[in-house]
Amino acid sequence: MQLGSLALTLAALVATGENTEPASNPFVWRFWLYENRTHPGQPHKPGKLLASADCPSSGCNSPILLNFTDFQIAKPVTPIICFEFDQTEYNCKHYWWHQNAGYPYNYCNIHRSRYWGEEEQLDPKWPFHRRRDGDFSYTWIVRDPWNSRWTTPQHGAVYYSPSSTWPSSHLYLWRGLVQVLPLVHGDIQRQENRLTQDLRPFSWLKLLQEGLELANLTGLHSLSGCFLCATLGHPPLTAVPLPWGSSTSAQANNLRNLSYAPILNVPLYLNPSQEKFPYCFSGTNSSLCSITAVPPNITLRAPPGIFFWCNGTLSKDLSSPSVTNLLCLPVTLVPRLTLLTAGEFLGYTGNWTSTAIHPVPRPRPA
Repeated sequence: MQLGSLALTLAALVATGENTEPASNPFVWRFWLYENRTHPGQPHKPGKLLASADCPSSGCNSPILLNFTDFQIAKPVTPIICFEFDQTEYNCKHYWWHQNAGYPYNYCNIHRSRYWGEEEQLDPKWPFHRRRDGDFSYTWIVRDPWNSRWTTPQHGAVYYSPSSTWPSSHLYLWRGLVQVLPLVHGDIQRQENRLTQDLRPFSWLKLLQEGLELANLTGLHSLSGCFLCATLGHPPLTAVPLPWGSSTSAQANNLRNLSYAPILNVPLYLNPSQEKFPYCFSGTNSSLCSITAVPPNITLRAPPGIFFWCNGTLSKDLSSPSVTNLLCLPVTLVPRLTLLTAGEFLGYTGNWTSTAIHPVPRPRPA
């Protein structure tokens, strides 16, 4: 993540929030009511979602209504619902609870549907309701949504009628924390991604492609059996010395009004087959150069694709005072790559594990 863009993003978020109300909680508690045929302790079978509802962002401080049109599996005539958690009698808690969900006897706690609608309102004292008019839908009221029991699924059962001795389906009711609003760090990350795309960051693949195109232009043949390698941790470009002439200076005349910041710490490529640099700018003659020239009193401007390399620093302009005690070279930038044969590549990779078996490969310019 880029620190500059992150700072700007955070500053914008702070500025826009100075005179606004505190942000809403991005998480809420959500209740789910599922119906399926699975008994506790048996292999899970896919269930049917009957209803879900969210607590307010302020918390689960009031009853939650779970509305659903019908049961998906049981299809009861006069449905009866019971849950294990609200059983009070010993026999209801300990006998046949995993099959009957707390309703093996008539004295266990059961919930018959209470009709409501028209002039009758929902009564929170009764958890199970059915509409008297309209679509005859059902409502289950979670009367204590703040209770910690709801963080784990609570097992219940649906009976076809009050005279049934075996449940037609099973119910599972619980709550979980869900994200309903985007997080601040998520907004920052999305902005960072957009900035990254806009800035078109450096790509090693692009560097290799440029290097391959450059190698093809030099007239090298049979590159299909070779390996073009880049070294991580090293500068991706290197400066290659060039000759210089009057025509080169003329190409840059129309660029004098443009300004470029110097580039530091640029390595210089040394051609082992050349004993001297082809052209140098310096205040004194140098034995390292085939031709040494003193820059004129005017500032020289390098044309597109060419720079002046002075002690590891690249610049587009060159003046006489800057080369009084320095050696400056006209250079171009090329990808810093190594061309290896298949055998050299195997020896190169072998050096990662055993330098005694595989010799250090011979470097090749690319």
